[in-house]
Amino acid sequence: EMRRFMENYPVIRNADNKNGLWKLAVRGFWSDKRKAKKIILSISFSILLANTFYAMVKGFDAKTYIGRQLDADYTIAKTAFFHDVAAREKETLTKEELRGDLPSAGILAEGGAAACYVNIPMSREAWVLYDQIVGKDNLNNKEGNMLTYLYGLDDIMVDKLVVKEGEVDTQLYHSGDYVLIDALNDNGAACFAPGDKLTIPFSTGKEKVYTVMAVVELPYNLSYQTKYAASSNLFLPMTEWQEQTGREDYYLYTYDVKEEEQQVWDNAFSQLVRENKTLEYKSAQTASEEAKEYVSQLKLVGVVLSMILVCIGLMNFVNCMSNSIHSRRREFAILESMGMRKAEIIGVISIQGLLYMAGSLILGLLLAVPGVYIFIKKIWNVSYLQYSFYPELYLLFGAVGIVMAIFVPWICFFIVDRKEDFLTRIRACAE
Repeated sequence: EMRRFMENYPVIRNADNKNGLWKLAVRGFWSDKRKAKKIILSISFSILLANTFYAMVKGFDAKTYIGRQLDADYTIAKTAFFHDVAAREKETLTKEELRGDLPSAGILAEGGAAACYVNIPMSREAWVLYDQIVGKDNLNNKEGNMLTYLYGLDDIMVDKLVVKEGEVDTQLYHSGDYVLIDALNDNGAACFAPGDKLTIPFSTGKEKVYTVMAVVELPYNLSYQTKYAASSNLFLPMTEWQEQTGREDYYLYTYDVKEEEQQVWDNAFSQLVRENKTLEYKSAQTASEEAKEYVSQLKLVGVVLSMILVCIGLMNFVNCMSNSIHSRRREFAILESMGMRKAEIIGVISIQGLLYMAGSLILGLLLAVPGVYIFIKKIWNVSYLQYSFYPELYLLFGAVGIVMAIFVPWICFFIVDRKEDFLTRIRACAE
């Protein structure tokens, strides 16, 4: 029986003792290439996924995230402004709603912003330039007109504008004869330049000619957070906007407050929104809570997805090792009859398990190291996520992989050896 068995494996037969064990393990490893690929791919992708989410959680900069969310210490608006774009025009804010029990101490600056839509007539020259810039991206405007939002800004908002072209002379701007505009697109192109004249028709029936003072950008968190496609928003001083539109509402109102008074203001705003459910506010405190929620969601998604792939890989590994040992039980019995100890047989199948895990870890490392960098720096590319290499998770996967590679084959062999004795396994599956 031994001669007949060994004649099928001349490479193993002719090898010395050390190489023979190694080649037995390699032969077992390649005996089912399809399962081997499944194990290696599922575990390596779980390493990639787990390290991606781990790097995102560890590299999350809460201070930068909070700074990005806030352009004022406190911003208050109707709940619809933050959550329902369609209801923003109907859900506006009045100063009476803010008077409540808000403290007066510690205010450095306060003010708000208002907005309405207008249809601006354009000269032939302005329209030609507009058409050259926008082209087929124009979805709303008919020739000679530009549908856009007209903002009214208090001084605190004007101070937060980012100037792209020209200069903002605050004294001249408040004269009521000048208007600021923003760019048509992300490239900073505008169809009106500083010094150009434009006419604004108001819903009240009034009409007035303004001089463009500068091209500016209003920070997104302070803007209406929606814009007509391929249009330039217009910005008037709040007093001029209110006079021409006949309105005194705001879509949001902001406060900058001394740091030592901010806890008092946090308590006051919390009380205000509890009493008036239609209001919502943003502050460093609420942004900090959002940051914690953001991190906890990253952890949850990362753990769940990684565990699913790890479990699939480990189940494939256990299934593959169990089937391999069961199908080779006669082979192991013959090797045992030749004088090979059970410890050596367990060593062979443990090496086979280590080969699976080594392949998974090496491929996982090759995928994860550049993959995590590319995802965070090139694809996600946000200022509040900082990339760094974290070796601890790779070491954890390595340690778990080694433990599984040693103990799973040992347990599977122990179960087979316990169910069938030596002679039964030799007589089984007669060829």
